[in-house]
Amino acid sequence: MLLAVARVFSQDYQCIRDNATYFYSDGTNIKAILIDSVVVTAEGHDYYNYPAMSYNTSTGCFSTEGPSWIGRKVIVEPDGDNIFTNKNNKSITIKTAQNLGDFWNCYQFDDGNYIIATIVELQEMGFLGLYDTVKKISFQAFNSGGIPMAHSINQKYLLLSKNYGLIRTINFKVFPDLAEFIFYNEYCTEFTLVGISNPVIGLQNLTAAMVYDFNVDDEIHKFYGYYAYGSYYHEFSYSKNFILQKDFSSNFDTVSYLVSSCGITEQQIPDVGTVYTYSTLDTTINNYFIGLDSVVNVIPDKVIVHEIDPDYWEYSVIITTFFENSGKQNKTDLRHFFSGYPHNCIEEMESEYIYNFIEGLGSYYSSQIPYTGGGSDKPVYYKKGIEEWGVPYNFNCEDFITSDNKISDYSNEVLLSPNPMADWSKLTIDNPENKEYQFQLFNSMGLLVRVNQFRTGELLIQRENLNNGIYFYLLADGQKGIKSGKLIIR
Repeated sequence: MLLAVARVFSQDYQCIRDNATYFYSDGTNIKAILIDSVVVTAEGHDYYNYPAMSYNTSTGCFSTEGPSWIGRKVIVEPDGDNIFTNKNNKSITIKTAQNLGDFWNCYQFDDGNYIIATIVELQEMGFLGLYDTVKKISFQAFNSGGIPMAHSINQKYLLLSKNYGLIRTINFKVFPDLAEFIFYNEYCTEFTLVGISNPVIGLQNLTAAMVYDFNVDDEIHKFYGYYAYGSYYHEFSYSKNFILQKDFSSNFDTVSYLVSSCGITEQQIPDVGTVYTYSTLDTTINNYFIGLDSVVNVIPDKVIVHEIDPDYWEYSVIITTFFENSGKQNKTDLRHFFSGYPHNCIEEMESEYIYNFIEGLGSYYSSQIPYTGGGSDKPVYYKKGIEEWGVPYNFNCEDFITSDNKISDYSNEVLLSPNPMADWSKLTIDNPENKEYQFQLFNSMGLLVRVNQFRTGELLIQRENLNNGIYFYLLADGQKGIKSGKLIIR
């Protein structure tokens, strides 16, 4: 069916606006309202929020075109009635044009019980640095005889701003006492406005650029646990990671970091205990794609189709929450669904890994079934500028650096000049014992482009086929890194 689509101008106190993306949170989960079309009908205008994954009990299949957390559409009638629908397609009416003290029947149960909505307050209110006139709409459930009755909806309310729509709302998909169990348990929870994209205020959609936004001197401590199948062998690693350098690719779709890491790894056998402990010290180059088509950039609850081949597709759903109590956004890629040709029925599948992308902390994964095989990786502490969270590991990286590989021992003895270089550069090092050193050169994408072994005190680095740009080098004595830095070729 062909639908006529038209943009309409918002009316005072209209619940849903199509001029921006609105972000809401219940303290843990983050949801969004992003109207993807407005359809003109004989009754008014239908506002369609973007669809979400849903389950059809009659077919036993999932669908990518299900209702969002506010329902698939909101009908806005000329008299100011805004009609939401829950997942059972029953209507919830919010009369935005009513005045203080006015009330109406907003929802009818099948058994004759009903819910009355009342405008209980009209006041000026501040939110997200804005200031507007706001209506407070409360709910009360009644039985079929008109007697007030106990119900969880009685403690809930909406806040409706004159110019910005809902600043406190409800998960209308499960209104008033339904539930949803597709990804996590969803109930009729209240959500508060935490961000708007136009004007840009408060929380915004988490993107790959925000996930991989490290700065020099950032410090992140991570835990990694590997659980072998059969629970016979476990490995636990505790690492400190320090950002040394940061660079972007020429088109700014990839960011590269030089990272110094140290840590402790324990190998354990259940019922026996720790069987081996060793320390690690390393410097690496990490590259992250932050282009616009990154899977991380999609809006919360959005469904992504991965066309593996014509006969097999997988589906990701991006869930957005706050990472523990850090205040940082965490996007989780739940790849729990698949379909076979002709792809008319989406089914649920077991997925061993859940991938997490955390604002300013990078990407991590955690195993759903840790003691039947798989890994678990997460940050436990970070220090970013003056911001600090978690409990840091108490070991000292200096303890892992012996006199043979301590960087400070070599800091005044290694010289790379000229830098920037045109045709060549020379690395010099005090090497009275004729030790064997290894020089590695990486481009800005983290690809190894040059390796040289030498035993003298000098290494001549020829440009040859290297393009202009920024390169990273690592100098190692055996397996021990002793010097890292940047080489610029012009």
